[in-house]
Amino acid sequence: MIEQIMSAYGIHPVDIDHVTRKVSRVTDGVIDFALKASTMTSTSLTNWQQVLHQANHSNLPGVLPVYLTIDNALYTVKGSHILYLMPWIEENNQEELNIELLFKYIGQIHQRTQFTTTIPGDKTKQQFKEYQNSNESDFQFLFNSVQQFEQNKYMSPFELLICSQFISLENVFNVLNSFVDRFMNARDETSLWNLSLCHGNLKREHLIQSSQLYIINWENAKYDNAIIDLTSIFSSIVNEPLIEPDPLIDQFEVYLQENELEIDELYLLVIFLLDCREYLSIIKNYLNRNPSHYSMINQIIKLQHTYRILMLGLKIAEHVETKENDSLLDDLDNLES
Repeated sequence: MIEQIMSAYGIHPVDIDHVTRKVSRVTDGVIDFALKASTMTSTSLTNWQQVLHQANHSNLPGVLPVYLTIDNALYTVKGSHILYLMPWIEENNQEELNIELLFKYIGQIHQRTQFTTTIPGDKTKQQFKEYQNSNESDFQFLFNSVQQFEQNKYMSPFELLICSQFISLENVFNVLNSFVDRFMNARDETSLWNLSLCHGNLKREHLIQSSQLYIINWENAKYDNAIIDLTSIFSSIVNEPLIEPDPLIDQFEVYLQENELEIDELYLLVIFLLDCREYLSIIKNYLNRNPSHYSMINQIIKLQHTYRILMLGLKIAEHVETKENDSLLDDLDNLES
């Protein structure tokens, strides 16, 4: 079947390596290609094609190009699968991910594709009021779980970890509630909302670090607020080896130089990063003794990964408050002058 697909590109493969269930490495003896099988819907297919056209038209950085067939099509169809062909990029495992360049590329993509729309303030406020109410219930669940664990004569390593992290989680809920209030107050002052081309699934496995940085798999691309991609980036790379929160936040400034965010967008970034539902779902699975959800060690690893994201969210909350205070001081200086 792959030979038939490659013939649509005028390529005669001499070697085929099935790297994953969806990706094959194909060579014609001179050039290596990556053949990707996808199950995109009609909507996501349209969005994906728009990404490639816009990447070419607007010179969007880091977007890996796709080969055209002999008939100038971006893809071929076999059964229920949509297949497309890209250059094969060999990742350099000796190099650390260039996070500054990633922020620069994503900032440029968001800025060059940005447009402004309006959203009703009342509906947004109601949604976030309901979110605050659910957070109160979630914190009570966490508190009750800790009390239950502390009654055990011998706590498991997982239970001990939850109890040791409780004070930090209590702080997370308090800061989260504060930023939800700030976001709703900021939204009271405007109905404008920025939308940009977003990758939609921007995690580490969709980044290739070679001689340069490539962002692949745009199959979930959509127009949304830039915070969607930024949350994915932070949540994914904060658990990379050797990544520390403070340098990561410093590198985030590179993004802001390319695409300056409004204050309500910064509030929303903090809210997304401080969302505790994933952390609590791990506890619920543990309490339900669901055998399909990992061993004890893997549950602890998953919990620690989620905890690191929450701690990064607290660091970014401090960073946003600092920027907010600096902005107020600048406004006062301007008034005095």
